[in-house]
Amino acid sequence: MGSYEVWLERDRNWVDQNLPLLKEVFQWFLKEGDWPKVEELQLQLHQQGDRTTKVRDVANSRPTFAGLAQPSVMSHIPLGARHLFKMPEARTLLAVTVAATKAAVRVYLTTPRGTQPRIDSSMITTATLGQIRALELFPAFINGDHPTPFLGPGGDPWSAGVEVTNILRYEHVDTPEDYVACQLEIIRRWCQGFDARAVPAKRTGPFRAFIIMPFKAPWSDDSHELIMRLLDTIDEQIVPIRADKIPNPGRVNDQIISELNVCDFVIGDISEINANVFWELGYAEATGKPCVLLRRNDASIDPPFDIYVNRRVDYSEPPTLEEEELILSLMNGAIQQVRDVETAQASQRIYGGLNFK
Repeated sequence: MGSYEVWLERDRNWVDQNLPLLKEVFQWFLKEGDWPKVEELQLQLHQQGDRTTKVRDVANSRPTFAGLAQPSVMSHIPLGARHLFKMPEARTLLAVTVAATKAAVRVYLTTPRGTQPRIDSSMITTATLGQIRALELFPAFINGDHPTPFLGPGGDPWSAGVEVTNILRYEHVDTPEDYVACQLEIIRRWCQGFDARAVPAKRTGPFRAFIIMPFKAPWSDDSHELIMRLLDTIDEQIVPIRADKIPNPGRVNDQIISELNVCDFVIGDISEINANVFWELGYAEATGKPCVLLRRNDASIDPPFDIYVNRRVDYSEPPTLEEEELILSLMNGAIQQVRDVETAQASQRIYGGLNFK
């Protein structure tokens, strides 16, 4: 699910969950000609006996689509055209918005080259008091909505520039539903562009693999040679690390813990019961590192239950082609798991900072 789908679902849920308050917001707008300040609307609700509605929480939880900056603390609650469909009293204002949009398209298509196209209130026909009032409210309404085909509407009587970069997307608008559909399509395209820029590039390496095994066992050299040979066949760049070959001075335990913290995944041979091996594997699992486990077929003692139930490959001496393919499959699976975790973390950093509440 992309950022557009996330935002749209949350925006619709925000309206459904807060519709009574949003109706109060729109009634305020109709009366005062501007969107209410949070604290002033809260005071009105308190004076009406409402002690449960938290206006600031509602204002701050309004979702914002990707790439649109919005204060973390909202001082007002502006409503867009898409928020007004469940309010019959908003139909006249939405109709005026459609009429202004059609006028903007006409002006754009007839304005001489090099001239900024503009519309004003005289271009919109009004016949009723409701339409006159809606026409007066139009600048404040459109300034609180986004995106629109207008630039800086205001004044008395008001005028507005035409947003030439997107005006033709509104060319065939005949109804409020058409108008909102055009807005949503523009937002969808913006979000797609944001997602394309925000998705982290696929990591190609190097991947750091920490090898856990008893290096003085009689079989350990053969096991290590097998691991190194299989790592060399993987397309990705792998940096294998074994504790007894760390070249830096210092405490061995500290170095092992450091490598377990920074490695991408571990490869452990559990062919014998070795306290150091199991301690290091336990540390790796506790830190969420993918663990590729191997065990010789001729091992005389089963590993402890907490390790025994983990997926592993039991291999022969020498290993069969099928066993090597199984080990390679686990190694590639560990690399993919690392990628999946990093992608999820990057997405959380990207989308978690947006106001998708």
